[in-house]
Amino acid sequence: MEPYHILSISYLTKWKALTHSEPVIPVALKMAAMPQKFLQQANLHKLCREGDMETIITLVEQVESSTLAGMLGGRRGVLGFTPLHEAVASGHALVLDYLLEKTNNAHVNTQSNAGYTPLHLAASSGQKECAEKLLEHSADMMARDEWGKTAVQAAELNARKSIIRLLKIEGMWRVVV
Repeated sequence: MEPYHILSISYLTKWKALTHSEPVIPVALKMAAMPQKFLQQANLHKLCREGDMETIITLVEQVESSTLAGMLGGRRGVLGFTPLHEAVASGHALVLDYLLEKTNNAHVNTQSNAGYTPLHLAASSGQKECAEKLLEHSADMMARDEWGKTAVQAAELNARKSIIRLLKIEGMWRVVV
């Protein structure tokens, strides 16, 4: 059974007695009542977005590789980003490379709610170093988002010439009509 942080029952009882209403529990306290596994996953998303490599390494060393692979597949928020999406969106190629190495490329092609893979994000935002790392780790260049666009088409829509060149040089791009 996973360890949980328990909110103080006496605190809630006292609040109700004093105010005659249900307490509004701050988000920080609600998070404290969540399973540690969920907190680690939420934290990994944040750390990848911020590029905090030192803390990411510490967190990764605390979990088993199968658990880490599951954490990388965890989609969050309205956009449905994974930690890999977060790292790419923020341009943290070293974080991306480290996580893919540690998990043997797990979830390199996971799609967000709109169908974006991490390669789509790298291509559309001009994150060339991230795109190179994703290609090194077998990212699917032909994956399509919900509008039917591949990563190279996303790069073309956003005029990311260096990414378009990269994808063409890799020899894996083909015209899709």
